Amino acid sequence: MTIYSRFSYEVQDNLQVYLPVRLYELTLRHRLLDQLGGFSHLLMDALTLMPEQGIGWVAQITGLRGQQLQPILQRMNGLGLIDGNGQLTARSKQLIKCMSLLHGQTRLLWLDGQYKKHSFCGSAELTPTEISDDSDFVIRPWHRGEGRPQPWPSFDWNEDCERQKNRVWRHPEQYLALAFEDFNGCFIEAGFPSQEWELNLRVAEGAPRAIAVNLTNEDLLAGHDQEFRLASPVLCLSTSYSLPQGAPEHLARLLPAERCRFATFIDPDEEGETFVPERDPATSWVWPRLQPDMRGSVLDHLFADLERAQDDAACVFNRLHQIDERWQNLGFDWGCIERRLDSIEGIHPIRGGK
Repeated sequence: MTIYSRFSYEVQDNLQVYLPVRLYELTLRHRLLDQLGGFSHLLMDALTLMPEQGIGWVAQITGLRGQQLQPILQRMNGLGLIDGNGQLTARSKQLIKCMSLLHGQTRLLWLDGQYKKHSFCGSAELTPTEISDDSDFVIRPWHRGEGRPQPWPSFDWNEDCERQKNRVWRHPEQYLALAFEDFNGCFIEAGFPSQEWELNLRVAEGAPRAIAVNLTNEDLLAGHDQEFRLASPVLCLSTSYSLPQGAPEHLARLLPAERCRFATFIDPDEEGETFVPERDPATSWVWPRLQPDMRGSVLDHLFADLERAQDDAACVFNRLHQIDERWQNLGFDWGCIERRLDSIEGIHPIRGGK
């Protein structure tokens, strides 16, 4: 039987995990405004500034006669842009507002690589960090199984942009409102008519960057069942006892139990006093990395406890002290990452996204 004694060593730094994101350039275009052409745009602008004289002013500066303007006016009337008196309709006034504030406008937005999830996006204020392909604790949900993980779910930029566009188009009122500052002002009354608009995406920055997310001990759960796993080192000082050479065998019943004093660096609440260090790590993600000074400080504490606990009865037996490194296998899930994202500047949750 082995008696386990646990000590906790406080680590000053938090565990950081990284969420890869990519910067995209979004451009909105209204289908009808693209079809109308520059002359119709000029006419709509003129009628906005000069409701009574707009048509005459356009005819004057372009040199067109009334007969030449008539087909254009008839088409705009048929499209519901001007009424029978040559005045702008409510629809036309809405289009003019969109033409000024949204049509042809380009903005930037940070998106992660989970095309089918709607968890968060990042505005221009977000400042992700650079990562390498070999960085630890990079959350790539698209990677399953063994082998070198892909830095991004799709190597084809055209495919990537198309999938991201479809993703944004499923919740346009949320994504586009974060990218375009005048979006809500244009559609606050009637809502966004997505069928009338086109969205184009372009990769603005090729190499994926990553959002650094700080996790605390509260986010880490014991066991092997969590979505993302890590192994935390456990320093052990074990003491075992044996009979001196030539001692009567019946004295073996007096041998003290083996004792394992160990120090952990993470203390999930649900483990209580039942935790026993494991021989092998369940993953290659290890935190914290033990530096020589940290290791030395922990071992000093373990040996000091050993010295304080000297048992006179045990002194008559041979003792063997052994130092080894074991493991505390832990994990965390996507939900705790989402909670920590809320405190990062430039991150905006997508509500109701699945």
